[in-house]
Amino acid sequence: MINFKNYLAEQEEPQGKPLKHLTHLEDNVLYGGNEGVGIASNHLEDVHNKLLGKNNSTSVTTKYDGSPSIVFGQHPQTGQFFVASKSAFNKNPKLNFTPEDIAQNHGHAPGLVEKLTAALQHLPKIMPRNGGVYQGDMMYTKPDVQKGKGMYSFTPNTITYSAPENSAHGKAIKNSDMGIVVHTQYGGGKDLGSMSAMPLSPKQRDKFERHPDVHNIDPTIEVNPSNYTSEDQKAYLGHMENAKRIYTKMKPEDLDALQGHGEMLERHVNDMVRQGGTPSVQGYLDHLSAVNQKDVDKVKTAAAKEKKIQAHAAVAKQVIDNQDSFKKALQLHGNLQAAKNVLTGVMAKNSPWMHTINGEATAPEGAVAVDRNGNASKFVDRAEFSRQNLLAGRFRAQQQQQQPIQEDYGPSHVTTFMRANPPTAGHEAVVNKVLDVAKTTGGSHSVVLSHSQDASKNPLSPNDKLKHAKRAFPNANVEVASEEEPTLLHQAVKAHNNGVQNLHVVVGQDRVGQFQKLLSDYNGKQSKHGYYNFKNINVHSAGDRDPDAEGLTGISGTKMRAAAQSGDTATFHSGASSAMSEKHKNDMMKDVQKAMTVKEDSDDDERRQAAMNAPETPLSSALKKYTPFGTVDELGSALHKGDVKGAILPAAKLATTAIPSFKLGTLASGAVGAAEAIRDKNPLKENTTGAVGGLGFNTGNPAADEEAIANYVAKSTADADTRDNVLKGMINRSSSPSSQKVVGFKAYEPQNGATSRSIAAERSKNN
Repeated sequence: MINFKNYLAEQEEPQGKPLKHLTHLEDNVLYGGNEGVGIASNHLEDVHNKLLGKNNSTSVTTKYDGSPSIVFGQHPQTGQFFVASKSAFNKNPKLNFTPEDIAQNHGHAPGLVEKLTAALQHLPKIMPRNGGVYQGDMMYTKPDVQKGKGMYSFTPNTITYSAPENSAHGKAIKNSDMGIVVHTQYGGGKDLGSMSAMPLSPKQRDKFERHPDVHNIDPTIEVNPSNYTSEDQKAYLGHMENAKRIYTKMKPEDLDALQGHGEMLERHVNDMVRQGGTPSVQGYLDHLSAVNQKDVDKVKTAAAKEKKIQAHAAVAKQVIDNQDSFKKALQLHGNLQAAKNVLTGVMAKNSPWMHTINGEATAPEGAVAVDRNGNASKFVDRAEFSRQNLLAGRFRAQQQQQQPIQEDYGPSHVTTFMRANPPTAGHEAVVNKVLDVAKTTGGSHSVVLSHSQDASKNPLSPNDKLKHAKRAFPNANVEVASEEEPTLLHQAVKAHNNGVQNLHVVVGQDRVGQFQKLLSDYNGKQSKHGYYNFKNINVHSAGDRDPDAEGLTGISGTKMRAAAQSGDTATFHSGASSAMSEKHKNDMMKDVQKAMTVKEDSDDDERRQAAMNAPETPLSSALKKYTPFGTVDELGSALHKGDVKGAILPAAKLATTAIPSFKLGTLASGAVGAAEAIRDKNPLKENTTGAVGGLGFNTGNPAADEEAIANYVAKSTADADTRDNVLKGMINRSSSPSSQKVVGFKAYEPQNGATSRSIAAERSKNN
């Protein structure tokens, strides 16, 4: 039996069983066979009778579009009150007992901090005397409520809820500091890790205390039989009669043919809803073929491709051989869906709220029916929900305020990791790819920004970057990585801990293979980043990136920062996201200018002062003797600019004569990077050796993790002889006219006979 507890199980491991998305009523047919038909039929009949005013044991509650989801209650072991996001069920749960805990655990998400702080302050006032652990959707805190035209309104997520001032809800909103819909209770275990979720029973709901500071919204649907018109009843009964007629013609084993097809069939149904079509056997075969083609395109060898093709052929043959069973099942599914839509529409009439999205009227999100056996079904009009999604896209595109971070993850999750300092039109293309993949897979998504900040490449603070990124990508769930989770691998662990089974990552074309290997190598392995184990890991290309090209593909954070620094408003505006207004582009440019100016000056002053006060070392002595620079950082920065006479030649002399065995780290990476660029006749690219790679070099890629950095440095700090040969070759080729065109150097003019040969000779003498 597909029961409620099965729907709730987020993962097989004993990490607690938080609330998970429920299935659509009609989809019970696709997953549960004949027993699923029974569950769907019983739920429809019970809801039908409830709307007629007849009582029964099935509970029916409204689905509210709240945010964020709050887990709260008395800790089962200590009895201490806590609040948490869905991270309460992580392997390393983030439980908050004090405001300080909230700041430490969620400080990177100011919106979430505000909601959790309100919950920590007020929810103890309504806790049942018998304690317990619960989950609910936050609807509003005091600052969220707007008053106008005799109504109180709030918008927790996508839908705006409005109630008349003089209504029961209106009066409660006026007097309260927060509103919440509690829908789930946890039990059956001695600790959070062993507890399971179940719907909040009416009996337990009644045990919550009343307090004016908390508007504890009861989602139970109040039935008004007059809303269930004779026309509605006739339509419902007609669809049910059709469903019964189809089902009686089916053999008991017909639905067995669908075994294993549930997920794919549901995806086909959802595609048809979005396209306004009708699910069919041929449509399903076409869907399977398209999915298979994508799978074939992912593998490279002929043998692997043939294996995929043969597997698809076997699945397609099974559908064709049982096409009559599939046809009847889809017809049954369609009639049950139509009957459900009638009842869903009637329940919407009973809502005490007015629902809008960007001022346009819409229906409630839907309802959930739970019977005495714990079987649960979702009553949502899929076509209306699809329309709401379109409205939501327009709505979010106009939103400029920062929204709380959503820690909602589904079985499939799509993410990217980027510096976006500042966000550009190039980043916008990456984000759009994330949204496209999420739509295709039906998964959740996140756009994660690095937490790093420095004067040159990361001038914007994490908070400023988040502010501008939300304006640049209004349709995306954007967040900043915490200092404790600074890399893509850490984000993969986070996704795993949130129940993700299929991970999708979007990166630049040149990094697809690298990150597919990196993520796959750590799958199922404990590392310093943590542990994750996904069923599938897919890395998607965000498209080719050439930081020096014209048009969209040439946009980079480096060029944007340079434009801001030089006051080139036209270039900066042309490189910003198309979703940003002129005002927001100007605001972002000013923030970048301010951050780069202030921090550059401050950093330079601090660096010079530190150099002056630092004790003399063999390295610092060698730097002063052989180069015009006082620190390795200064020399490395000059190397990045490709200054042959001012940096590369002194670096060569330093490396080959003064301290040939010393591993110079950042200096070496910069020197060899410059050398290789000239050797290969490639323009120098943005070279990031810090925490995160920039869009200009590796679109949407995270920083190299510690291993990758170590490998790069090891390569860069080869033995002195090899490094000397590279540098000598670089120097020779930098003098040629062709290399001058490539790297933009002026012709090299040796000083005092300091040719590559003389350098080599000097090295031999000193050795």
